[in-house]
Amino acid sequence: MINRTSTLCHLGLGLLLTTGAVVLAQTRPPEKAITALSTDRIYVHGIAELAKKVTGVESIDWSARNNRLIFDGRGLSRFYSIYTMTPEGFGRQSMVLSKPGGASTLSSGGPSWHPNGDYFIFTAQQAGIPDNARAVPSVGWHNDIWLANRDGTTFWQLTNKPIKRSAPTGAVYPSFSPDGTKVFWAGNTGKRSPSPWNQRSLFVADFDFRDNVPELTNIKEFQPGENRDFYEPYGFSPDGKKVLFAGNMIRGNPWHDLDIYALDGGTQELIALTDTARVWDRFATYSPDGNKIVWTSTRGIDIRYLGANAERWERYLRSELWIMDADGRRPKQLTFFNDKSNPQYLGKRAFVGDSAFSPDGKYLAIVLYEEATNFEPESRIILLKLGDGLPRVLERSGKRDEDGKPEVEEPVAPVEPEPKKGDDPARKPGVIGF
Repeated sequence: MINRTSTLCHLGLGLLLTTGAVVLAQTRPPEKAITALSTDRIYVHGIAELAKKVTGVESIDWSARNNRLIFDGRGLSRFYSIYTMTPEGFGRQSMVLSKPGGASTLSSGGPSWHPNGDYFIFTAQQAGIPDNARAVPSVGWHNDIWLANRDGTTFWQLTNKPIKRSAPTGAVYPSFSPDGTKVFWAGNTGKRSPSPWNQRSLFVADFDFRDNVPELTNIKEFQPGENRDFYEPYGFSPDGKKVLFAGNMIRGNPWHDLDIYALDGGTQELIALTDTARVWDRFATYSPDGNKIVWTSTRGIDIRYLGANAERWERYLRSELWIMDADGRRPKQLTFFNDKSNPQYLGKRAFVGDSAFSPDGKYLAIVLYEEATNFEPESRIILLKLGDGLPRVLERSGKRDEDGKPEVEEPVAPVEPEPKKGDDPARKPGVIGF
């Protein structure tokens, strides 16, 4: 059994994860961010559709420097590619597909901005691999890490894993530290495990340009916990001192019994931010000020089946977006897409995937999956507006009434959890069947 806090001294990650901090002079105090408030005061005040519907998405990032979204999407060719657009949904641009010198004619995805907004990092499928289903960005088999400039005209390959069809390696979801000097990602080791993902590791490396060519150096691999069949990285904390990820850490638990963890690079402590047996906790994101973390969870939802070995989880999963303090305290449910009694109810099974905060922390771009035909989900990007206190009405941009005015609906106040880590014993914790 893993403790909530354990020491990983043997990994030598203290120096590796330590990044510098830059203090900018300010002429006046900044407006207090929504995420600086207590979680019991933070609610969803609005749900906005994008100007142009974007579907088939797996991951998303929002640049604080150029204020553009970057995301991957599945095209008619069944392969994923990378796009950028404004937060409103305008100016969509293809960044990889059919670009001269591009990374791949197959799948590319999992993009994340460099802090300066001039580059983005992503993964791309190796050529000559027929296993397209497991080379998608979220699985990452047979994927290498690439870098591109902001307009997608220049590409650099950062890793070059050997192609091993019987023992695949790969990479998923690389992202930069706040100062742009380090990269954090996960990937397959080439070793088998009981999970459909096979064995994974977490990686951190130094990033720099040498003679105008970017490179990853001092690559460190680590496998915290007792299980090694699933790690998923979500990036650095805004101060650069921690990395955030989901993992199945306890020996004997199935791969989908996931919790959210932070690893402190200075103290070398592994901190369990959630501690929920038989609950799916995944897709975590720090707020820009570092005060809060949002993530998706099945707390309070009974799910009796996810397919054999949970390999068809997308056909059965239901989840909601939650928010907690950065230390794991005061968890609170933000969305109620599966709750028939709430105005957020979508009328069909739904679950929440990746998310990204706006630079000011007032909005969240989320990947929302809704059940379509034959139980298969279809994903799209929507924006959530956060506010202080229970709203009088829920704003719904993109939907209009008979007079052409935006639709609004009376909200239903959710039941608040107790302000502590883990499950509130007064609430039904939710169960994922085996």
